[in-house]
Amino acid sequence: MSPLFFMFPLLLTIAISRFKHKILRSLLFFVCLCPGLLFASIYYKPDVRIVATNWVKKNINISSHLLSESGNVVNLPVSGNYMVDNFDFYNNYQAPALAQSLALADYIFVPSRRVFLNYQYPYYQSLFNGKLGFIKLIDFTPNYSWPLISEQAEETWSVFDHPTIRIFKRTNKLSIPEYEALIKI
Repeated sequence: MSPLFFMFPLLLTIAISRFKHKILRSLLFFVCLCPGLLFASIYYKPDVRIVATNWVKKNINISSHLLSESGNVVNLPVSGNYMVDNFDFYNNYQAPALAQSLALADYIFVPSRRVFLNYQYPYYQSLFNGKLGFIKLIDFTPNYSWPLISEQAEETWSVFDHPTIRIFKRTNKLSIPEYEALIKI
């Protein structure tokens, strides 16, 4: 289908040009132009990952231990002395390894909806309801997707291009066996 995409604006231009009334023609032209302008405006705003990284640099102690997802999502570009544990939920979901990472973590980053929406790991249920001893600190949501809700869009758009990033902060430390019990499949 993609080789035919050029035909749509061409045929629409021909159809609009056949309207006799200037006001109607101008109105149709404006209506057709709006989606393209909304889409193009996205690229004039900073990427949500950069916004989140700047927030992390300002608000999280440099010696903090960060637990984040890795594997098939884009990591936040945090640098410096942060201890970042990128846990691979695709190939390595083992309760003992994740429990050890949770015991060390001061903050948890959920860089997109991809894993928690596609895999029903008990880890996410326990994280989101607070049983792991972490509370949601902040969400970084792309604010340029109006009128669309970015997280309900197609996966490439909502995971790689315009993710919602969630950051959780430790409020209560549990033991490794307690973590294992909460996240075991």
